[in-house]
Amino acid sequence: MQNPRADVWHRHPADVERQLRGAVAAGNVVTLAGGVPADELFPSVQLDEAMASVMRDDGAAALQYGWPEGHDRLREHIVAWMAAEGVEVSPEAVLVTSGAQQGLHLLGRLLVPEGAPLAVETPTYASALQAFDLRQPAWRAVPRTASGLDLGCLADAFERGGARVLYLVATGHNPTGGVLTEGERLEVLRLAERHDAWVIDDDAYGSIHFARCGRGASGAPGTPKRPSPLRAFGRHLDRIVHLGSFSKVLAPGLRIGFIAGPASLIREATHLKQALDLETATLTQRVLARWLDVHPLDQHIARCITVYQRRRDVLLDAIHATFPHARREPPDGGFSLLLHLPDRLDARALLPEAIRAGMAFEPADPYFVHGGEPSAVRLSFSNVDEYGIRLAIHRLAGVVERAKVG
Repeated sequence: MQNPRADVWHRHPADVERQLRGAVAAGNVVTLAGGVPADELFPSVQLDEAMASVMRDDGAAALQYGWPEGHDRLREHIVAWMAAEGVEVSPEAVLVTSGAQQGLHLLGRLLVPEGAPLAVETPTYASALQAFDLRQPAWRAVPRTASGLDLGCLADAFERGGARVLYLVATGHNPTGGVLTEGERLEVLRLAERHDAWVIDDDAYGSIHFARCGRGASGAPGTPKRPSPLRAFGRHLDRIVHLGSFSKVLAPGLRIGFIAGPASLIREATHLKQALDLETATLTQRVLARWLDVHPLDQHIARCITVYQRRRDVLLDAIHATFPHARREPPDGGFSLLLHLPDRLDARALLPEAIRAGMAFEPADPYFVHGGEPSAVRLSFSNVDEYGIRLAIHRLAGVVERAKVG
């Protein structure tokens, strides 16, 4: 049974939310809805040891108020993590947030005037759209698939659409799993520089990067090379905000994310965060910092990627065998892929039947800023074992066949 995940239903209508919550709670439903880390990959024993160590050595400080910018030792670890990815940043340019979602809220408040144009990929992370919804922006949708971003449309969003902020998931795109090439990244930054625009680089899935799969085939050999975050391209630093998270690579229950960007923006974000919640939880920050003192994060991520890539390959093979002509986008990163149901079937209408058959998927309509993709579903492979993935696709196939006959 999977644990609930809030962003499964952030933008879903009430009836879909109710159905997904019920599917998550049901013991007989294999759910591919909700991109969550694999339960068995959590370093539970190690985190328990880190907690005990913190309480033994620094118990009073861990239970006391901290500072809004975050625990110093944790920020040092974040700086080292980013340096290993080719990004040079000082601790003063890092703000620890209560998950990456709070970072999205802060950046929306600071960078997007109410009602202003905002460029976003379509589809894109539904919970980011929810965070930016609070600013009531004039959306400028830029088409994105697993194979790339429509750069011409992005140029138009800046030039004619007037957007001065772009929200982008360059690596492990949610929901397609796409990864932009270095050339695409450079062109995004060139356009942003030309139009004096900010780029929010949501790198929550950035470390979950697989050996490149062939377009339309699964498991093609390749060497997984982690693409550089946008802030690694130094001359553009004054317009790039890096949004990071420990939720996908370690444990979402810690609720720790971070923003790295120009010092002036980080100061403003720190003041705003202080007004919202004073600080990110001191205890979990210290526990995470202590864990990082002892355990190399890159080794943990490498173990996770081995599991996730195998599950991705199983899902691709199952879809290829079951829906050989359905449009799908093989992911090179992240936890999910985008599948278009055959014969333009309506995903929302099909969901109750799928749940009754013992599997759940996520209608992907909320990931499209203007909607209009009723056949699209997001399938997440990260927290389901290989047998469960095959079983879920087998059950989905039966539902689709019955719907086609009906």
